[in-house]
Amino acid sequence: MIREITSIQLDINKERLREIVSESMRMLHEYLGGDFAFTDEQIMQKLEAIIENGMISTQFFIELGSSKIPDLILRVDPRRRDVLCKSSFKKKVARINQFLRML
Repeated sequence: MIREITSIQLDINKERLREIVSESMRMLHEYLGGDFAFTDEQIMQKLEAIIENGMISTQFFIELGSSKIPDLILRVDPRRRDVLCKSSFKKKVARINQFLRML
């Protein structure tokens, strides 16, 4: 019996992921204001590095950090094409995620 090795191909819309992350960053800047630990360009470079890897099929995390929420993390799910925030500041993040669910 000969086994065939097949690779799993996922149809991940990379352009849509870029749009969602950039729009979520815009919304976060409007809602939180203040300074972020990373610039938008640095965050998009992190996203590009993950996307170009070609090995994404599960959710991944991008650290954002802001002056108001220092441990803010953006969770990106490439299969469902959605983003949510995570942090130890549960009430603030719950309000932010209400906006981000609309994306």
